[in-house]
Amino acid sequence: MSIVTRIHGEHYDLTGFAHPGGTIPLKLIDGRDGTALFELYHPLADRTQLRSRLERFRIDPPEREIEAQDSYDFSDFDRDPFVIELRARVRAYFEALARRRGCGLIEATKAPWAKHVENVVAFCAFAASCVFLARGHWLATLTTPLCYWIYLVGMWHDGGHFALCANKKAEFFLYRLFVSPLMSSGRWYATHSHRHHAYPNRPRLDGSTEAYYRDWSIKTPLKRLLRSAWSGLVRRPQRERPAPGADGPPLGLRSLREHWHGFRLTRALNLAAAVIFVKFVILDNLLLRPTPAGLAFLLLPLTILIALYAFFTMVNHLHQANFTRHRNLFRHQVITSYNFCCGSYWMRLVSGGLNCQIEHHLFPSVNSWHLPALAPIVKRACQAHGVPYREAGSFREAVTDTLRALRGRPGNRDPAGA
Repeated sequence: MSIVTRIHGEHYDLTGFAHPGGTIPLKLIDGRDGTALFELYHPLADRTQLRSRLERFRIDPPEREIEAQDSYDFSDFDRDPFVIELRARVRAYFEALARRRGCGLIEATKAPWAKHVENVVAFCAFAASCVFLARGHWLATLTTPLCYWIYLVGMWHDGGHFALCANKKAEFFLYRLFVSPLMSSGRWYATHSHRHHAYPNRPRLDGSTEAYYRDWSIKTPLKRLLRSAWSGLVRRPQRERPAPGADGPPLGLRSLREHWHGFRLTRALNLAAAVIFVKFVILDNLLLRPTPAGLAFLLLPLTILIALYAFFTMVNHLHQANFTRHRNLFRHQVITSYNFCCGSYWMRLVSGGLNCQIEHHLFPSVNSWHLPALAPIVKRACQAHGVPYREAGSFREAVTDTLRALRGRPGNRDPAGA
């Protein structure tokens, strides 16, 4: 199958391109305008070298020309002082880190050994907690979803942004390992890694926050958060309305299987783990205990997991000040995101780095381990160029502000571009 995309107004046939990040990123921009994703995932690359490699794959516009994105203006993007300083400062940080580690620049942006240890410990804690949950310990109804969430956000989220490790085959295997069979890799790549990160808080483009623009039938802010989380974890999404440059071929399971031999193995392991969990944790609790207690052991962990998903994802974008837009890609990423407790190790661990959402949206392929160190660098650059850098001192303050924004019905606003 051919892979044709449009980047900075030019069309490219990337079918035979041996992409260092693997073939999944190429699939994400197949049949679409890939300019925004291209810039977000190559912020530290040498621009001249990048364009020279792309030039070999340039083609004449196809008969059915790919529609250009109209969300951003890239005409002077590389000459913007804010973009130049931000790239230079972050590149300098990772060059120094690469020298200390004795590795390449891109490898320095991925997870260090300590982050991998965190993921292993989180999974072992989750497995141990499942044993206690199966034995009927009430405390395990809290520790099981918490440990699983820490593992999930540390492995699935980083892996879904190609930020886990430099070896892409190993990364995809780890990314899929022991995640719920209900969670679709293809859907995550397409709706989150591409559309949410390229076009945050943009109606008809960002599927992750789309519901807050169009659906106001839910009575309370808390219910809105939980309903969105339930949809993200379990339900199949409704087909989103197409928008310029974003519509294209779906990224389904067939696309993943064509390129990754580990897909079948991870799926088998995940199904086996799910069967064991259902039998010994869920069914045994339902059958061997009185109905109220059995249902509590089933519903309480699920409710806690949904609440964790809701609060640690929605508080990063749903604030009154975030419902705006800018024609510059990097500036738009900053003003539509929100940080909280960036200096806290425990908040970084539990949120998977989502507490440094501004840095994550600017550099999605950088592992979450590095985001707290990037926060002061990004903040200084924002202050120097008058870009609003929004953050809360506590998680409670962030949640309170999100609930206040939801009560204010931000979805009715359609702000003009800056």
